[in-house]
Amino acid sequence: MTQIISPVYTIAADDHDNNQNKKIYYSIETENEHFSLQTSMSGRLFLKHPMDYDDPKQKKLYNITIKAENSDAIPKRFSKSHLIVHLNDGDDLNPKFQSRVYKAQVRETPSLKQGEKLLSPVMIDSVDIVARDQDIGINQTIHFSLFNDTENADLFEIDSESARLRLVKSLDREVTSSVDLLVKATQSDDDQRYDVTLVQIDVTDVNDNVPVIHLSHVHVLLRENSVVGSFVTSANISDADGNTGFTLDFIPSGFLTTDPRTGEITVAENGIFDREIDEEFQFQIVATENDTLERYRSQSVTLTIEILDDNDNDPQFPIHQYHLHINESTAVGTTILQVNATDDDVSTEYSSVTYELVGNDDVIEIFHVTQHGDVILSRELDAELMTSYRFKIEASDSGGRKDGCEVEVWIDDVNDNPPQFVDDVITNVEVSEAFQLNTTFATIKATDADANDTLQYSIRVSAVHGNDDVISRTFHVTDEGYLQLMRGLDREEITEYRIFAIVTDGVHVAEREVRIVVKDENDNAPIFVEDLYSFQLLFRTKDFNRLIHVGQVEARDLDIGVNSIVNYSMCYDESNFAVEGETGQIFLISSDFDFRGKNGVFHFCVAATDGGLPPMTSHPVHVSVHVVREDYSPEARMLTENYHVTEQVDRKQLVTSLEAKDGDAEVGFRLSHPLFEMTSGVEIWARANLDAEALQPYYDVTIETYDKQQPHKSTNTTITIYIDDVDDNPPYFLTDRYDVSMDEGTVTSSLVQLQVRDDDRDDVNRNHVFKLEADDVTGGLFHVDPETGDLSNTRAFDYDVSRERHYNVTVIVESRHNNNNDDDVIITAANPRKCDVTITIRDVNDNQPKFQPIAGVVSVCDDDVIADCYLYRMQLDEDAGVGMTSYFVIADDLDGGANGKVEYSIIREDGDNNYYFDIDADTGELQLLRSLDYENDDANEFHLRVRVTDGGTPPKHNEASLLITINNVNDNPPVCDVTMFKFAREIVDETAKHVGRLQCHDNDGDDVIYRAANRVGGDDDDRISVIVDELTGDVYVSNAHRDATVTYVVDVTDGKHHLPIQVEIKTRKCKKFDENLKFERKIYNFRVKEDAQPDSVVAMVPVLANSSMISAMQLIDPSNQFDLDDVTGEIRLRANNTTSLDYDDVTCHVITSCLNAFDQVGDVISAASVVIHIDDVNDNPPVFARDHYVINVRENSSPGEFLIKVEASDRDQLPQLRYLINTELLRVDDVTGVVTTATSFDREQQQQYNFTLTCDDSIHRSDVILTLTIDDVNDNQPSFGIDEDHVLISTNQFHGDEIVIYSVKAFDADQDDDVIYSLKENYDNLFSIHPLNGVVSMFKSQFSRNYDVIIEVRDRTDELLRHQQLHTSPPDDVMLLHVINDQDDSEAVKDGMFIAFLQKVHNIDIQIPVSAGLVVERLYVTNRSAVVVFFISTMSPLPFSIPDPRIGEIVTNRMLSRSASYEFVVQVEDACTGHVFDRAIVRINISLTDQHSASLTNHDVGIPYDSNIGYQIPTNCDSGKHVDIYNEEATKYFAYSPQYCTLVLVSSVVHLANQTIQVMLYEEKGNVSQSIYAHVTGDSNELYLYINHSIDEIRTFDIVDSIQRCIGEEVRVGIVKILPLNDEKIRLNLFAYNNDHQLINASHFTRLFREKCFSPEVDRNHLFPLNIVGLETALEAKERRKQVKKPALEVAVASLAIVCGLLIFGFLLIGLIHFVNRERRKFENQQMNIYMNSNDDNQSPLPHDGAIELSHLPPSNSFVPSKAANEGEELRKMKMLGVCSSESPTKSSSQVSLQSFHSNNTPTSTRQSFPDVVVGGDHYQLKTTSSLFTAHEMKEMKSQQTVL
Repeated sequence: MTQIISPVYTIAADDHDNNQNKKIYYSIETENEHFSLQTSMSGRLFLKHPMDYDDPKQKKLYNITIKAENSDAIPKRFSKSHLIVHLNDGDDLNPKFQSRVYKAQVRETPSLKQGEKLLSPVMIDSVDIVARDQDIGINQTIHFSLFNDTENADLFEIDSESARLRLVKSLDREVTSSVDLLVKATQSDDDQRYDVTLVQIDVTDVNDNVPVIHLSHVHVLLRENSVVGSFVTSANISDADGNTGFTLDFIPSGFLTTDPRTGEITVAENGIFDREIDEEFQFQIVATENDTLERYRSQSVTLTIEILDDNDNDPQFPIHQYHLHINESTAVGTTILQVNATDDDVSTEYSSVTYELVGNDDVIEIFHVTQHGDVILSRELDAELMTSYRFKIEASDSGGRKDGCEVEVWIDDVNDNPPQFVDDVITNVEVSEAFQLNTTFATIKATDADANDTLQYSIRVSAVHGNDDVISRTFHVTDEGYLQLMRGLDREEITEYRIFAIVTDGVHVAEREVRIVVKDENDNAPIFVEDLYSFQLLFRTKDFNRLIHVGQVEARDLDIGVNSIVNYSMCYDESNFAVEGETGQIFLISSDFDFRGKNGVFHFCVAATDGGLPPMTSHPVHVSVHVVREDYSPEARMLTENYHVTEQVDRKQLVTSLEAKDGDAEVGFRLSHPLFEMTSGVEIWARANLDAEALQPYYDVTIETYDKQQPHKSTNTTITIYIDDVDDNPPYFLTDRYDVSMDEGTVTSSLVQLQVRDDDRDDVNRNHVFKLEADDVTGGLFHVDPETGDLSNTRAFDYDVSRERHYNVTVIVESRHNNNNDDDVIITAANPRKCDVTITIRDVNDNQPKFQPIAGVVSVCDDDVIADCYLYRMQLDEDAGVGMTSYFVIADDLDGGANGKVEYSIIREDGDNNYYFDIDADTGELQLLRSLDYENDDANEFHLRVRVTDGGTPPKHNEASLLITINNVNDNPPVCDVTMFKFAREIVDETAKHVGRLQCHDNDGDDVIYRAANRVGGDDDDRISVIVDELTGDVYVSNAHRDATVTYVVDVTDGKHHLPIQVEIKTRKCKKFDENLKFERKIYNFRVKEDAQPDSVVAMVPVLANSSMISAMQLIDPSNQFDLDDVTGEIRLRANNTTSLDYDDVTCHVITSCLNAFDQVGDVISAASVVIHIDDVNDNPPVFARDHYVINVRENSSPGEFLIKVEASDRDQLPQLRYLINTELLRVDDVTGVVTTATSFDREQQQQYNFTLTCDDSIHRSDVILTLTIDDVNDNQPSFGIDEDHVLISTNQFHGDEIVIYSVKAFDADQDDDVIYSLKENYDNLFSIHPLNGVVSMFKSQFSRNYDVIIEVRDRTDELLRHQQLHTSPPDDVMLLHVINDQDDSEAVKDGMFIAFLQKVHNIDIQIPVSAGLVVERLYVTNRSAVVVFFISTMSPLPFSIPDPRIGEIVTNRMLSRSASYEFVVQVEDACTGHVFDRAIVRINISLTDQHSASLTNHDVGIPYDSNIGYQIPTNCDSGKHVDIYNEEATKYFAYSPQYCTLVLVSSVVHLANQTIQVMLYEEKGNVSQSIYAHVTGDSNELYLYINHSIDEIRTFDIVDSIQRCIGEEVRVGIVKILPLNDEKIRLNLFAYNNDHQLINASHFTRLFREKCFSPEVDRNHLFPLNIVGLETALEAKERRKQVKKPALEVAVASLAIVCGLLIFGFLLIGLIHFVNRERRKFENQQMNIYMNSNDDNQSPLPHDGAIELSHLPPSNSFVPSKAANEGEELRKMKMLGVCSSESPTKSSSQVSLQSFHSNNTPTSTRQSFPDVVVGGDHYQLKTTSSLFTAHEMKEMKSQQTVL
């Protein structure tokens, strides 16, 4: 047989054309189904389908026409060739036996030992072995032989021609019960073609051996109290004769029992072993045969059992609770308690007790317990930290049994803690020397951990001041720790004070040194060092118009800092002299000052002023200047400034003219030089025809100027005369030819720089211009830079497409100079110099190898997307030979040469050395390395990842996924569960009877066929026949007329392989009896389930009618599994049944027995057949074919894509298997097990999934893991993550021509997906970006403005880089980079120093709470030795500052209370001149700490929606700590009062009725942060509860607790307010909220309240210590009041009529008005409005009404509250109500009596003292005028009074 995808022939065509015309494509014109070409580019012919010569339908001759065509050429040309393929037969089939297994029997030879040679061989005639050659055309003779390496093969011989077997040596069945021989049939011409069969020879036996007992252990350790069934040991009973039925007897009996199936000896039901009674037992064990006539007994075996002690007693403490007191000064190591526990176990292993202390970490660190039970103190105690400890001590024995006792230790306090200063107590204080006396300038605060200690403050002067009593009286400290100034300060006298702050609690003393620095004030004027200054000045004539230094004055100021800076000025206007303000230097400044022939003295005055505010000025100082004149010398002056002459001028040239100046004489000139001469006495001329190339560029000429006086005075003047060059030499190339090469796909700015030379001396005359020759044939492909001569290409070349590989370019160079009009003039020579340049294009590895479709292979990819798919499915038979070339993988590369040469490889995982396939690196041929086995291999699919790599540098590669599916081949013979099937049947007549079913299967999954049976042994009775159903394997027996045993051989085949099996059938004939004495039926059919229990009744047969003649009944059961009770007729499963009824294990599911009835004599008088059918029970779970499924799918694949087909099997016959999966992402067919996708997957969301596949048979379930891996597809665009950013740039940062200014990073979620960066524009050619790493660079140039640079990013593809299409495809994402010019007023280089920020942008994250003075960042510059200062240049107010500009630390200037973000600019300046060097951006983000967020404590409060402004809510905050509101939204309605530790309502909440406001508080120090949910209650949320109690009898805690207990945890309850309606009735306004802090509707709350608190089974007296008289919602109360008002209105009208009638009685009306006013005041005095918290009983101050005003107070870091002498009316009322105690206004009682509200002294309206509040860290004072109750509340109370 010829394999699929085998190469047949390679045909090649040749074409003499070049380039594209040379490409040849091959195709097959003859239609056929067997042959195909590998690719259209290759002439390799392959076989598509296998061909078999031995198949009669197979053609033997094929004629194929192959066409070769150059289809890319115009016109197309082709050629054809005919190929004839002959199919030849090959010796490809092995010989084959007619049967895979042959059965034979031979009797043992007991008289001889195993292996002794027989005198005469014994022929084995029971087997006929036949084998034939399968080839048709080549049929060879067969030779037979035995494999000698099998066991006992030497006992037999085989005839090589007839295959007859014979025994040549003796056999002993006790040594060898069966022999398996391997017979080999080999072709005579080829020993590699053979077949092998198995011959199974059974050796028959004689019973002559006794059983032998083998115990796994004869000495056993057994624990006492072992439960029934505990394993002791196992007994293995063997009998050389093969007997299996035995009975074990134990002496003594009753303790042990045995399992006859497994041989395990276990503890019997009455077996009690107690170590305390017996430590050891000995048993004698004997085995007896059950199924033999001899019933041999074995020798006894002794079993010794040693009893081990068990831990069955717990340790016990005599006392389980200890209470003790110890002093906190108790020494470490002291034993504070001793405990003792005992264990009743005898064994020391379990009776020893260890102790362990159980408690929290604090307890374990403080106490420990020893192994003797001593509780010892491990660490010093501190009653201030913890007053008591509770812990548990556990006593454990070694077996883990425990007992425990509880210990409670109370710590008694001792005054052992000294006072300590708080951490933020100041140690350095600055006080101005002008500070006001008797005022506080600092605060000292200390704490004492001991309770009830009183602290006293004092100060003492440091020893550095000596015993100076004046200094001690300068400062004073108050009882509260306030430092006050008592005496004036003078910094000039003492600049610093050192004192010690002392605090004592009466026993201990603490000190802290305080350094008080006196700040300077401008209280001293400058003083000049000298009273008079005198200077002498020598004046020279050349000093005209020059600034002449005269001298310097100096003044000093005793102050420091700015106050000491002195500035000088002239006292009055002075035209000749000036003084420099900062230094005091005096200069002569007059330009027309002439002292010729004159000496003089000048006088003026100078004053000094300091820099203080206000400034102070010194007394003026007088200055005198004495001027002295100097004699003059002659001086020469040139009339022109530049001295130039030009070469190649044919006449003399004037250089310059001179003139002289002398103050007192006439002058003359002298000159001596070969090139220059003096004429007319004052003119210098140059000679003619100068040559610049032959002369120096310039000459220094000396001119002597002399006066004509005696003695002579002269001076020399040297001038430089330049010889100017002219362009008188043409340029020329250094070489006239260049050969350069370039890579394809690139555009370069310089392929080569052409080198020229110009002999002119000056560069300006060496200017030249380059240009291409006019007849350039390249068509503009190249360009030459006219100035630099750089030759460049204008577009990229493609080596693989272009036909041209070489280009020739001619370049011309010509002179160029500039005329007077600044226009370039090109000097074109008659024969310009030329240069030839040859450019060669080099191939670059710029093409990725691409896979091509493969002939004969199914591709799951579309043709148009094959480049992105590369996934192919191939099939391979499992019998493919090792080394076979299975498939070819084809890939090509458009590159040429080594770049286009491809190499193939298979990508393997690390450590994967056990692989099946390899690939030829050159041809791509896949080769099979190992043999395949569909049935036994772990995987029947192979997922290969093939990589093709080209030969470029660097190499490029591509990958393709190959799925190779292994096809199952019928290479396994059928297999049966047993080697011999044995059936038994009771026969009544000779009709065909079913006796059983053959159970065989084929591992290949093929159908099994049972061929006709042939009789091979048994009784010699030809009448009995056996019929086998070919499809089902059911066996039937017929013509069975007597008891007999017959053996048949059945041929089991799968169509290719054959398996002979033996079937033994035993029949027993039932007798015929008297028709009058017979059973009712001939056949009784019963059914029994396979899980029937031993000794259970499985059937009931009736006794005969005339039972008096029947003495007994007998059931003859061939299976020995059932017993008959002849009295009741019950058929039971035997109690000691050793044969399982497992339906899945037995071969016969029907058991037929004979039922006989005997008369008194003992004869059988009636018989019947009992047929028991074994029914299958679903007792086996389904089993998957694999333990784990691993599959792959490409992301974004369409739903419904096939993934895998899973299979499971179930040994049971009944259940229908159903497949399930635990996800909605996949679907599984519940019948077929086909798994498909239900959705598309995204690898970027999740790369791998683990699902659970379930197979269900309605009772049992089996699970298996399915792992789904998502393969990546390039489906995501890169993204920057930010939209914009900015960077500050100064050209002073450049240390070269280019600097890196920014680095950008874009992220692409795809795997291994690179990105490419680019700039949208060129931006004046200032910026560039690296396309791969995103580094942005800037070139040094004139940076005159800001730039907005747009950065683009795209998915990186090779096509994008090769064709440079960056700006033709849209970008995937863009980012805006603001490049800011920081050059306006800054210069980073000064005096040779480079000064700039080390970091341009600072991103700082800090977490609140943040105290004032925190250093959040420090800025650094490059030169730290420079004297610079730092300033924040932002004008808007910030909570940050730089206190010390010299250091550059950014510090918080106030408490930061809320989350916020800030951004500002910091600049660094010269400390002296203010010159700006650089700027930096600072971004600060403030957020809440995770610690405080995680430790929020929540509590809920209720606020009436019409509450007045000023309404207060208590909090749990500490009055000594700074507290503020965190969330901005809550500050619209609330402010925090540090005075009372309450929240104050600052805005109306009427519009927020039925809503909740969350207020988040945090503390400056401490661990508690609060979240207060303020529920604004309205009519729809309030519930009115009426109770008959006086106001002084109720406790709000009891109210809330009682309601909460009866209503449950579903809702939470709170009290909004309590209103007294009269002396005995009170209304409670309640509200409810759920656990999510959401308000609950009042109607729902009322219904829940009534159901749970007013149902008949509720004990109202127990739940409510209140007398409840009514319950209604606020809306119900409002409706009820409306109904009451109608009759009240009628009464009012009638009353009005009566009053009008009595108007004449004025005095009665006056009296009535007086009475009404008095009652109103009485009523108002009885009203109240108390805020109640639902979680505690704290009361808040009364609410306020009216407008609110915020008066600003000093900042929190300098605000010191003072204790008012008069606490105000509000605080007095709070004390009266019990809300605030006199000691602290922030503490409240847990239970407040309301009796004080009846005081008649409570005013109805008053000017109240309101609390200070904190808003954004600043303190404010509330100011308003209010009444105690709102008008609405008063109206409501009057209405309630009227109703009740």
